[in-house]
Parts: sequence; C-alpha cells; structure tokens
Amino acid sequence: MATAEVPIIPPGVSAQEFHTPRDIRRGVIAGVAGNVLEWYDFALFGFFAQQIGAHFFPAGNPTASLLAAFGTFAAGFIMRPVGG
Repeated sequence: MATAEVPIIPPGVSAQEFHTPRDIRRGVIAGVAGNVLEWYDFALFGFFAQQIGAHFFPAGNPTASLLAAFGTFAAGFIMRPVGG
C-alpha cells in the first residue's frame, strides 16, 4: 500500500500566512488583558453607581438617580457587541 505525503503548507499558500505559537500566545494574552480591563471598568462602575448617580443625575430623588446610573450601565453593556 502506498503512502501519500501530506504537505505541511497547502499548495498556493505562503508560509508567512501561518501564525507561530508565539503569535497565537501573544494574541490570547492581549485578548485576555483587554477583557479583564473591560470587566474591571464595568465592575467599578457598578460598585460606584450610587455615587455616580448622585453626582451626574438629578439628586432630588435618589432612586431615580440610581436607576439612571444603572440605565447608563445597561446601555454600555448592551452596546458592547456593537463597539467591537
């Protein structure tokens, strides 16, 4: 039975189009770092929502201020996929 050799690089594709394990690792680390930073930002906003609501929205009604702050939080969370 004859064995066929499978090329490592498909015909018509240059070797420069393939990523090395180092490139893949750098991409994963960059993605994880960006995701951690983004979630940290959202966690801080959620933690300080009461103070943010009191400073940036009408202070006459604390409940309305808090709901407005959480509404801003929700808008940012919903728009995350759109922003990339």
